[in-house]
Amino acid sequence: MLLCLVVNIAYGESGSKLSPYTNAFLEMHKQGVIKADGTLKIPMADDVSVKTEALGLVQKNPITKIMYIDGVQMVEGFVVLADGADMTDVEFAGATVVNKAGNVIVVRMPIDAIEQISELESVERVEITQPVKLYNDVAREVTNVDAVHSGTGLTSSFTGEGVIVGIVDSGIDFNHIAFKDEDGNTRIVRAFVYDEAG
Repeated sequence: MLLCLVVNIAYGESGSKLSPYTNAFLEMHKQGVIKADGTLKIPMADDVSVKTEALGLVQKNPITKIMYIDGVQMVEGFVVLADGADMTDVEFAGATVVNKAGNVIVVRMPIDAIEQISELESVERVEITQPVKLYNDVAREVTNVDAVHSGTGLTSSFTGEGVIVGIVDSGIDFNHIAFKDEDGNTRIVRAFVYDEAG
């Protein structure tokens, strides 16, 4: 936590194009505390005051997914290009462009080239991906879903049964398991797909 605080302060003062998380990752990588699979090298302490379960989770879960492509350690991330810049310089530095949306490109880049990429004039910001974890149990409590399901403070309980939901989105996976019933049949009643091109 202290490392993150120091990195955040340094990021704000130095004007680095690397995100605080990317700075922290690179510093830990230089110090050799990140193993080849992206997990941290933290020895399990004998001190009973240290929660070994928490340390075990840190050791087990990668802080960032590291891939090996042609023997090179790579990570995925986002690169924000300067206005009018193209991705040629970033690709020349060793990154592989996976996707592009406006001036943001999703790349796979060698760990050893991240700082070099951030120093390019065509680049405004570099941020490697961070692992995320779902906390749906917490989300239900915070959004009062459980209270609504049980009818707490309401005239009756509401479970969502018989409710039709309309979604306006830029894309949907019609085959996603969330849109299927227990028999594997789609729960999507109707879909309007608007194609601006045609």
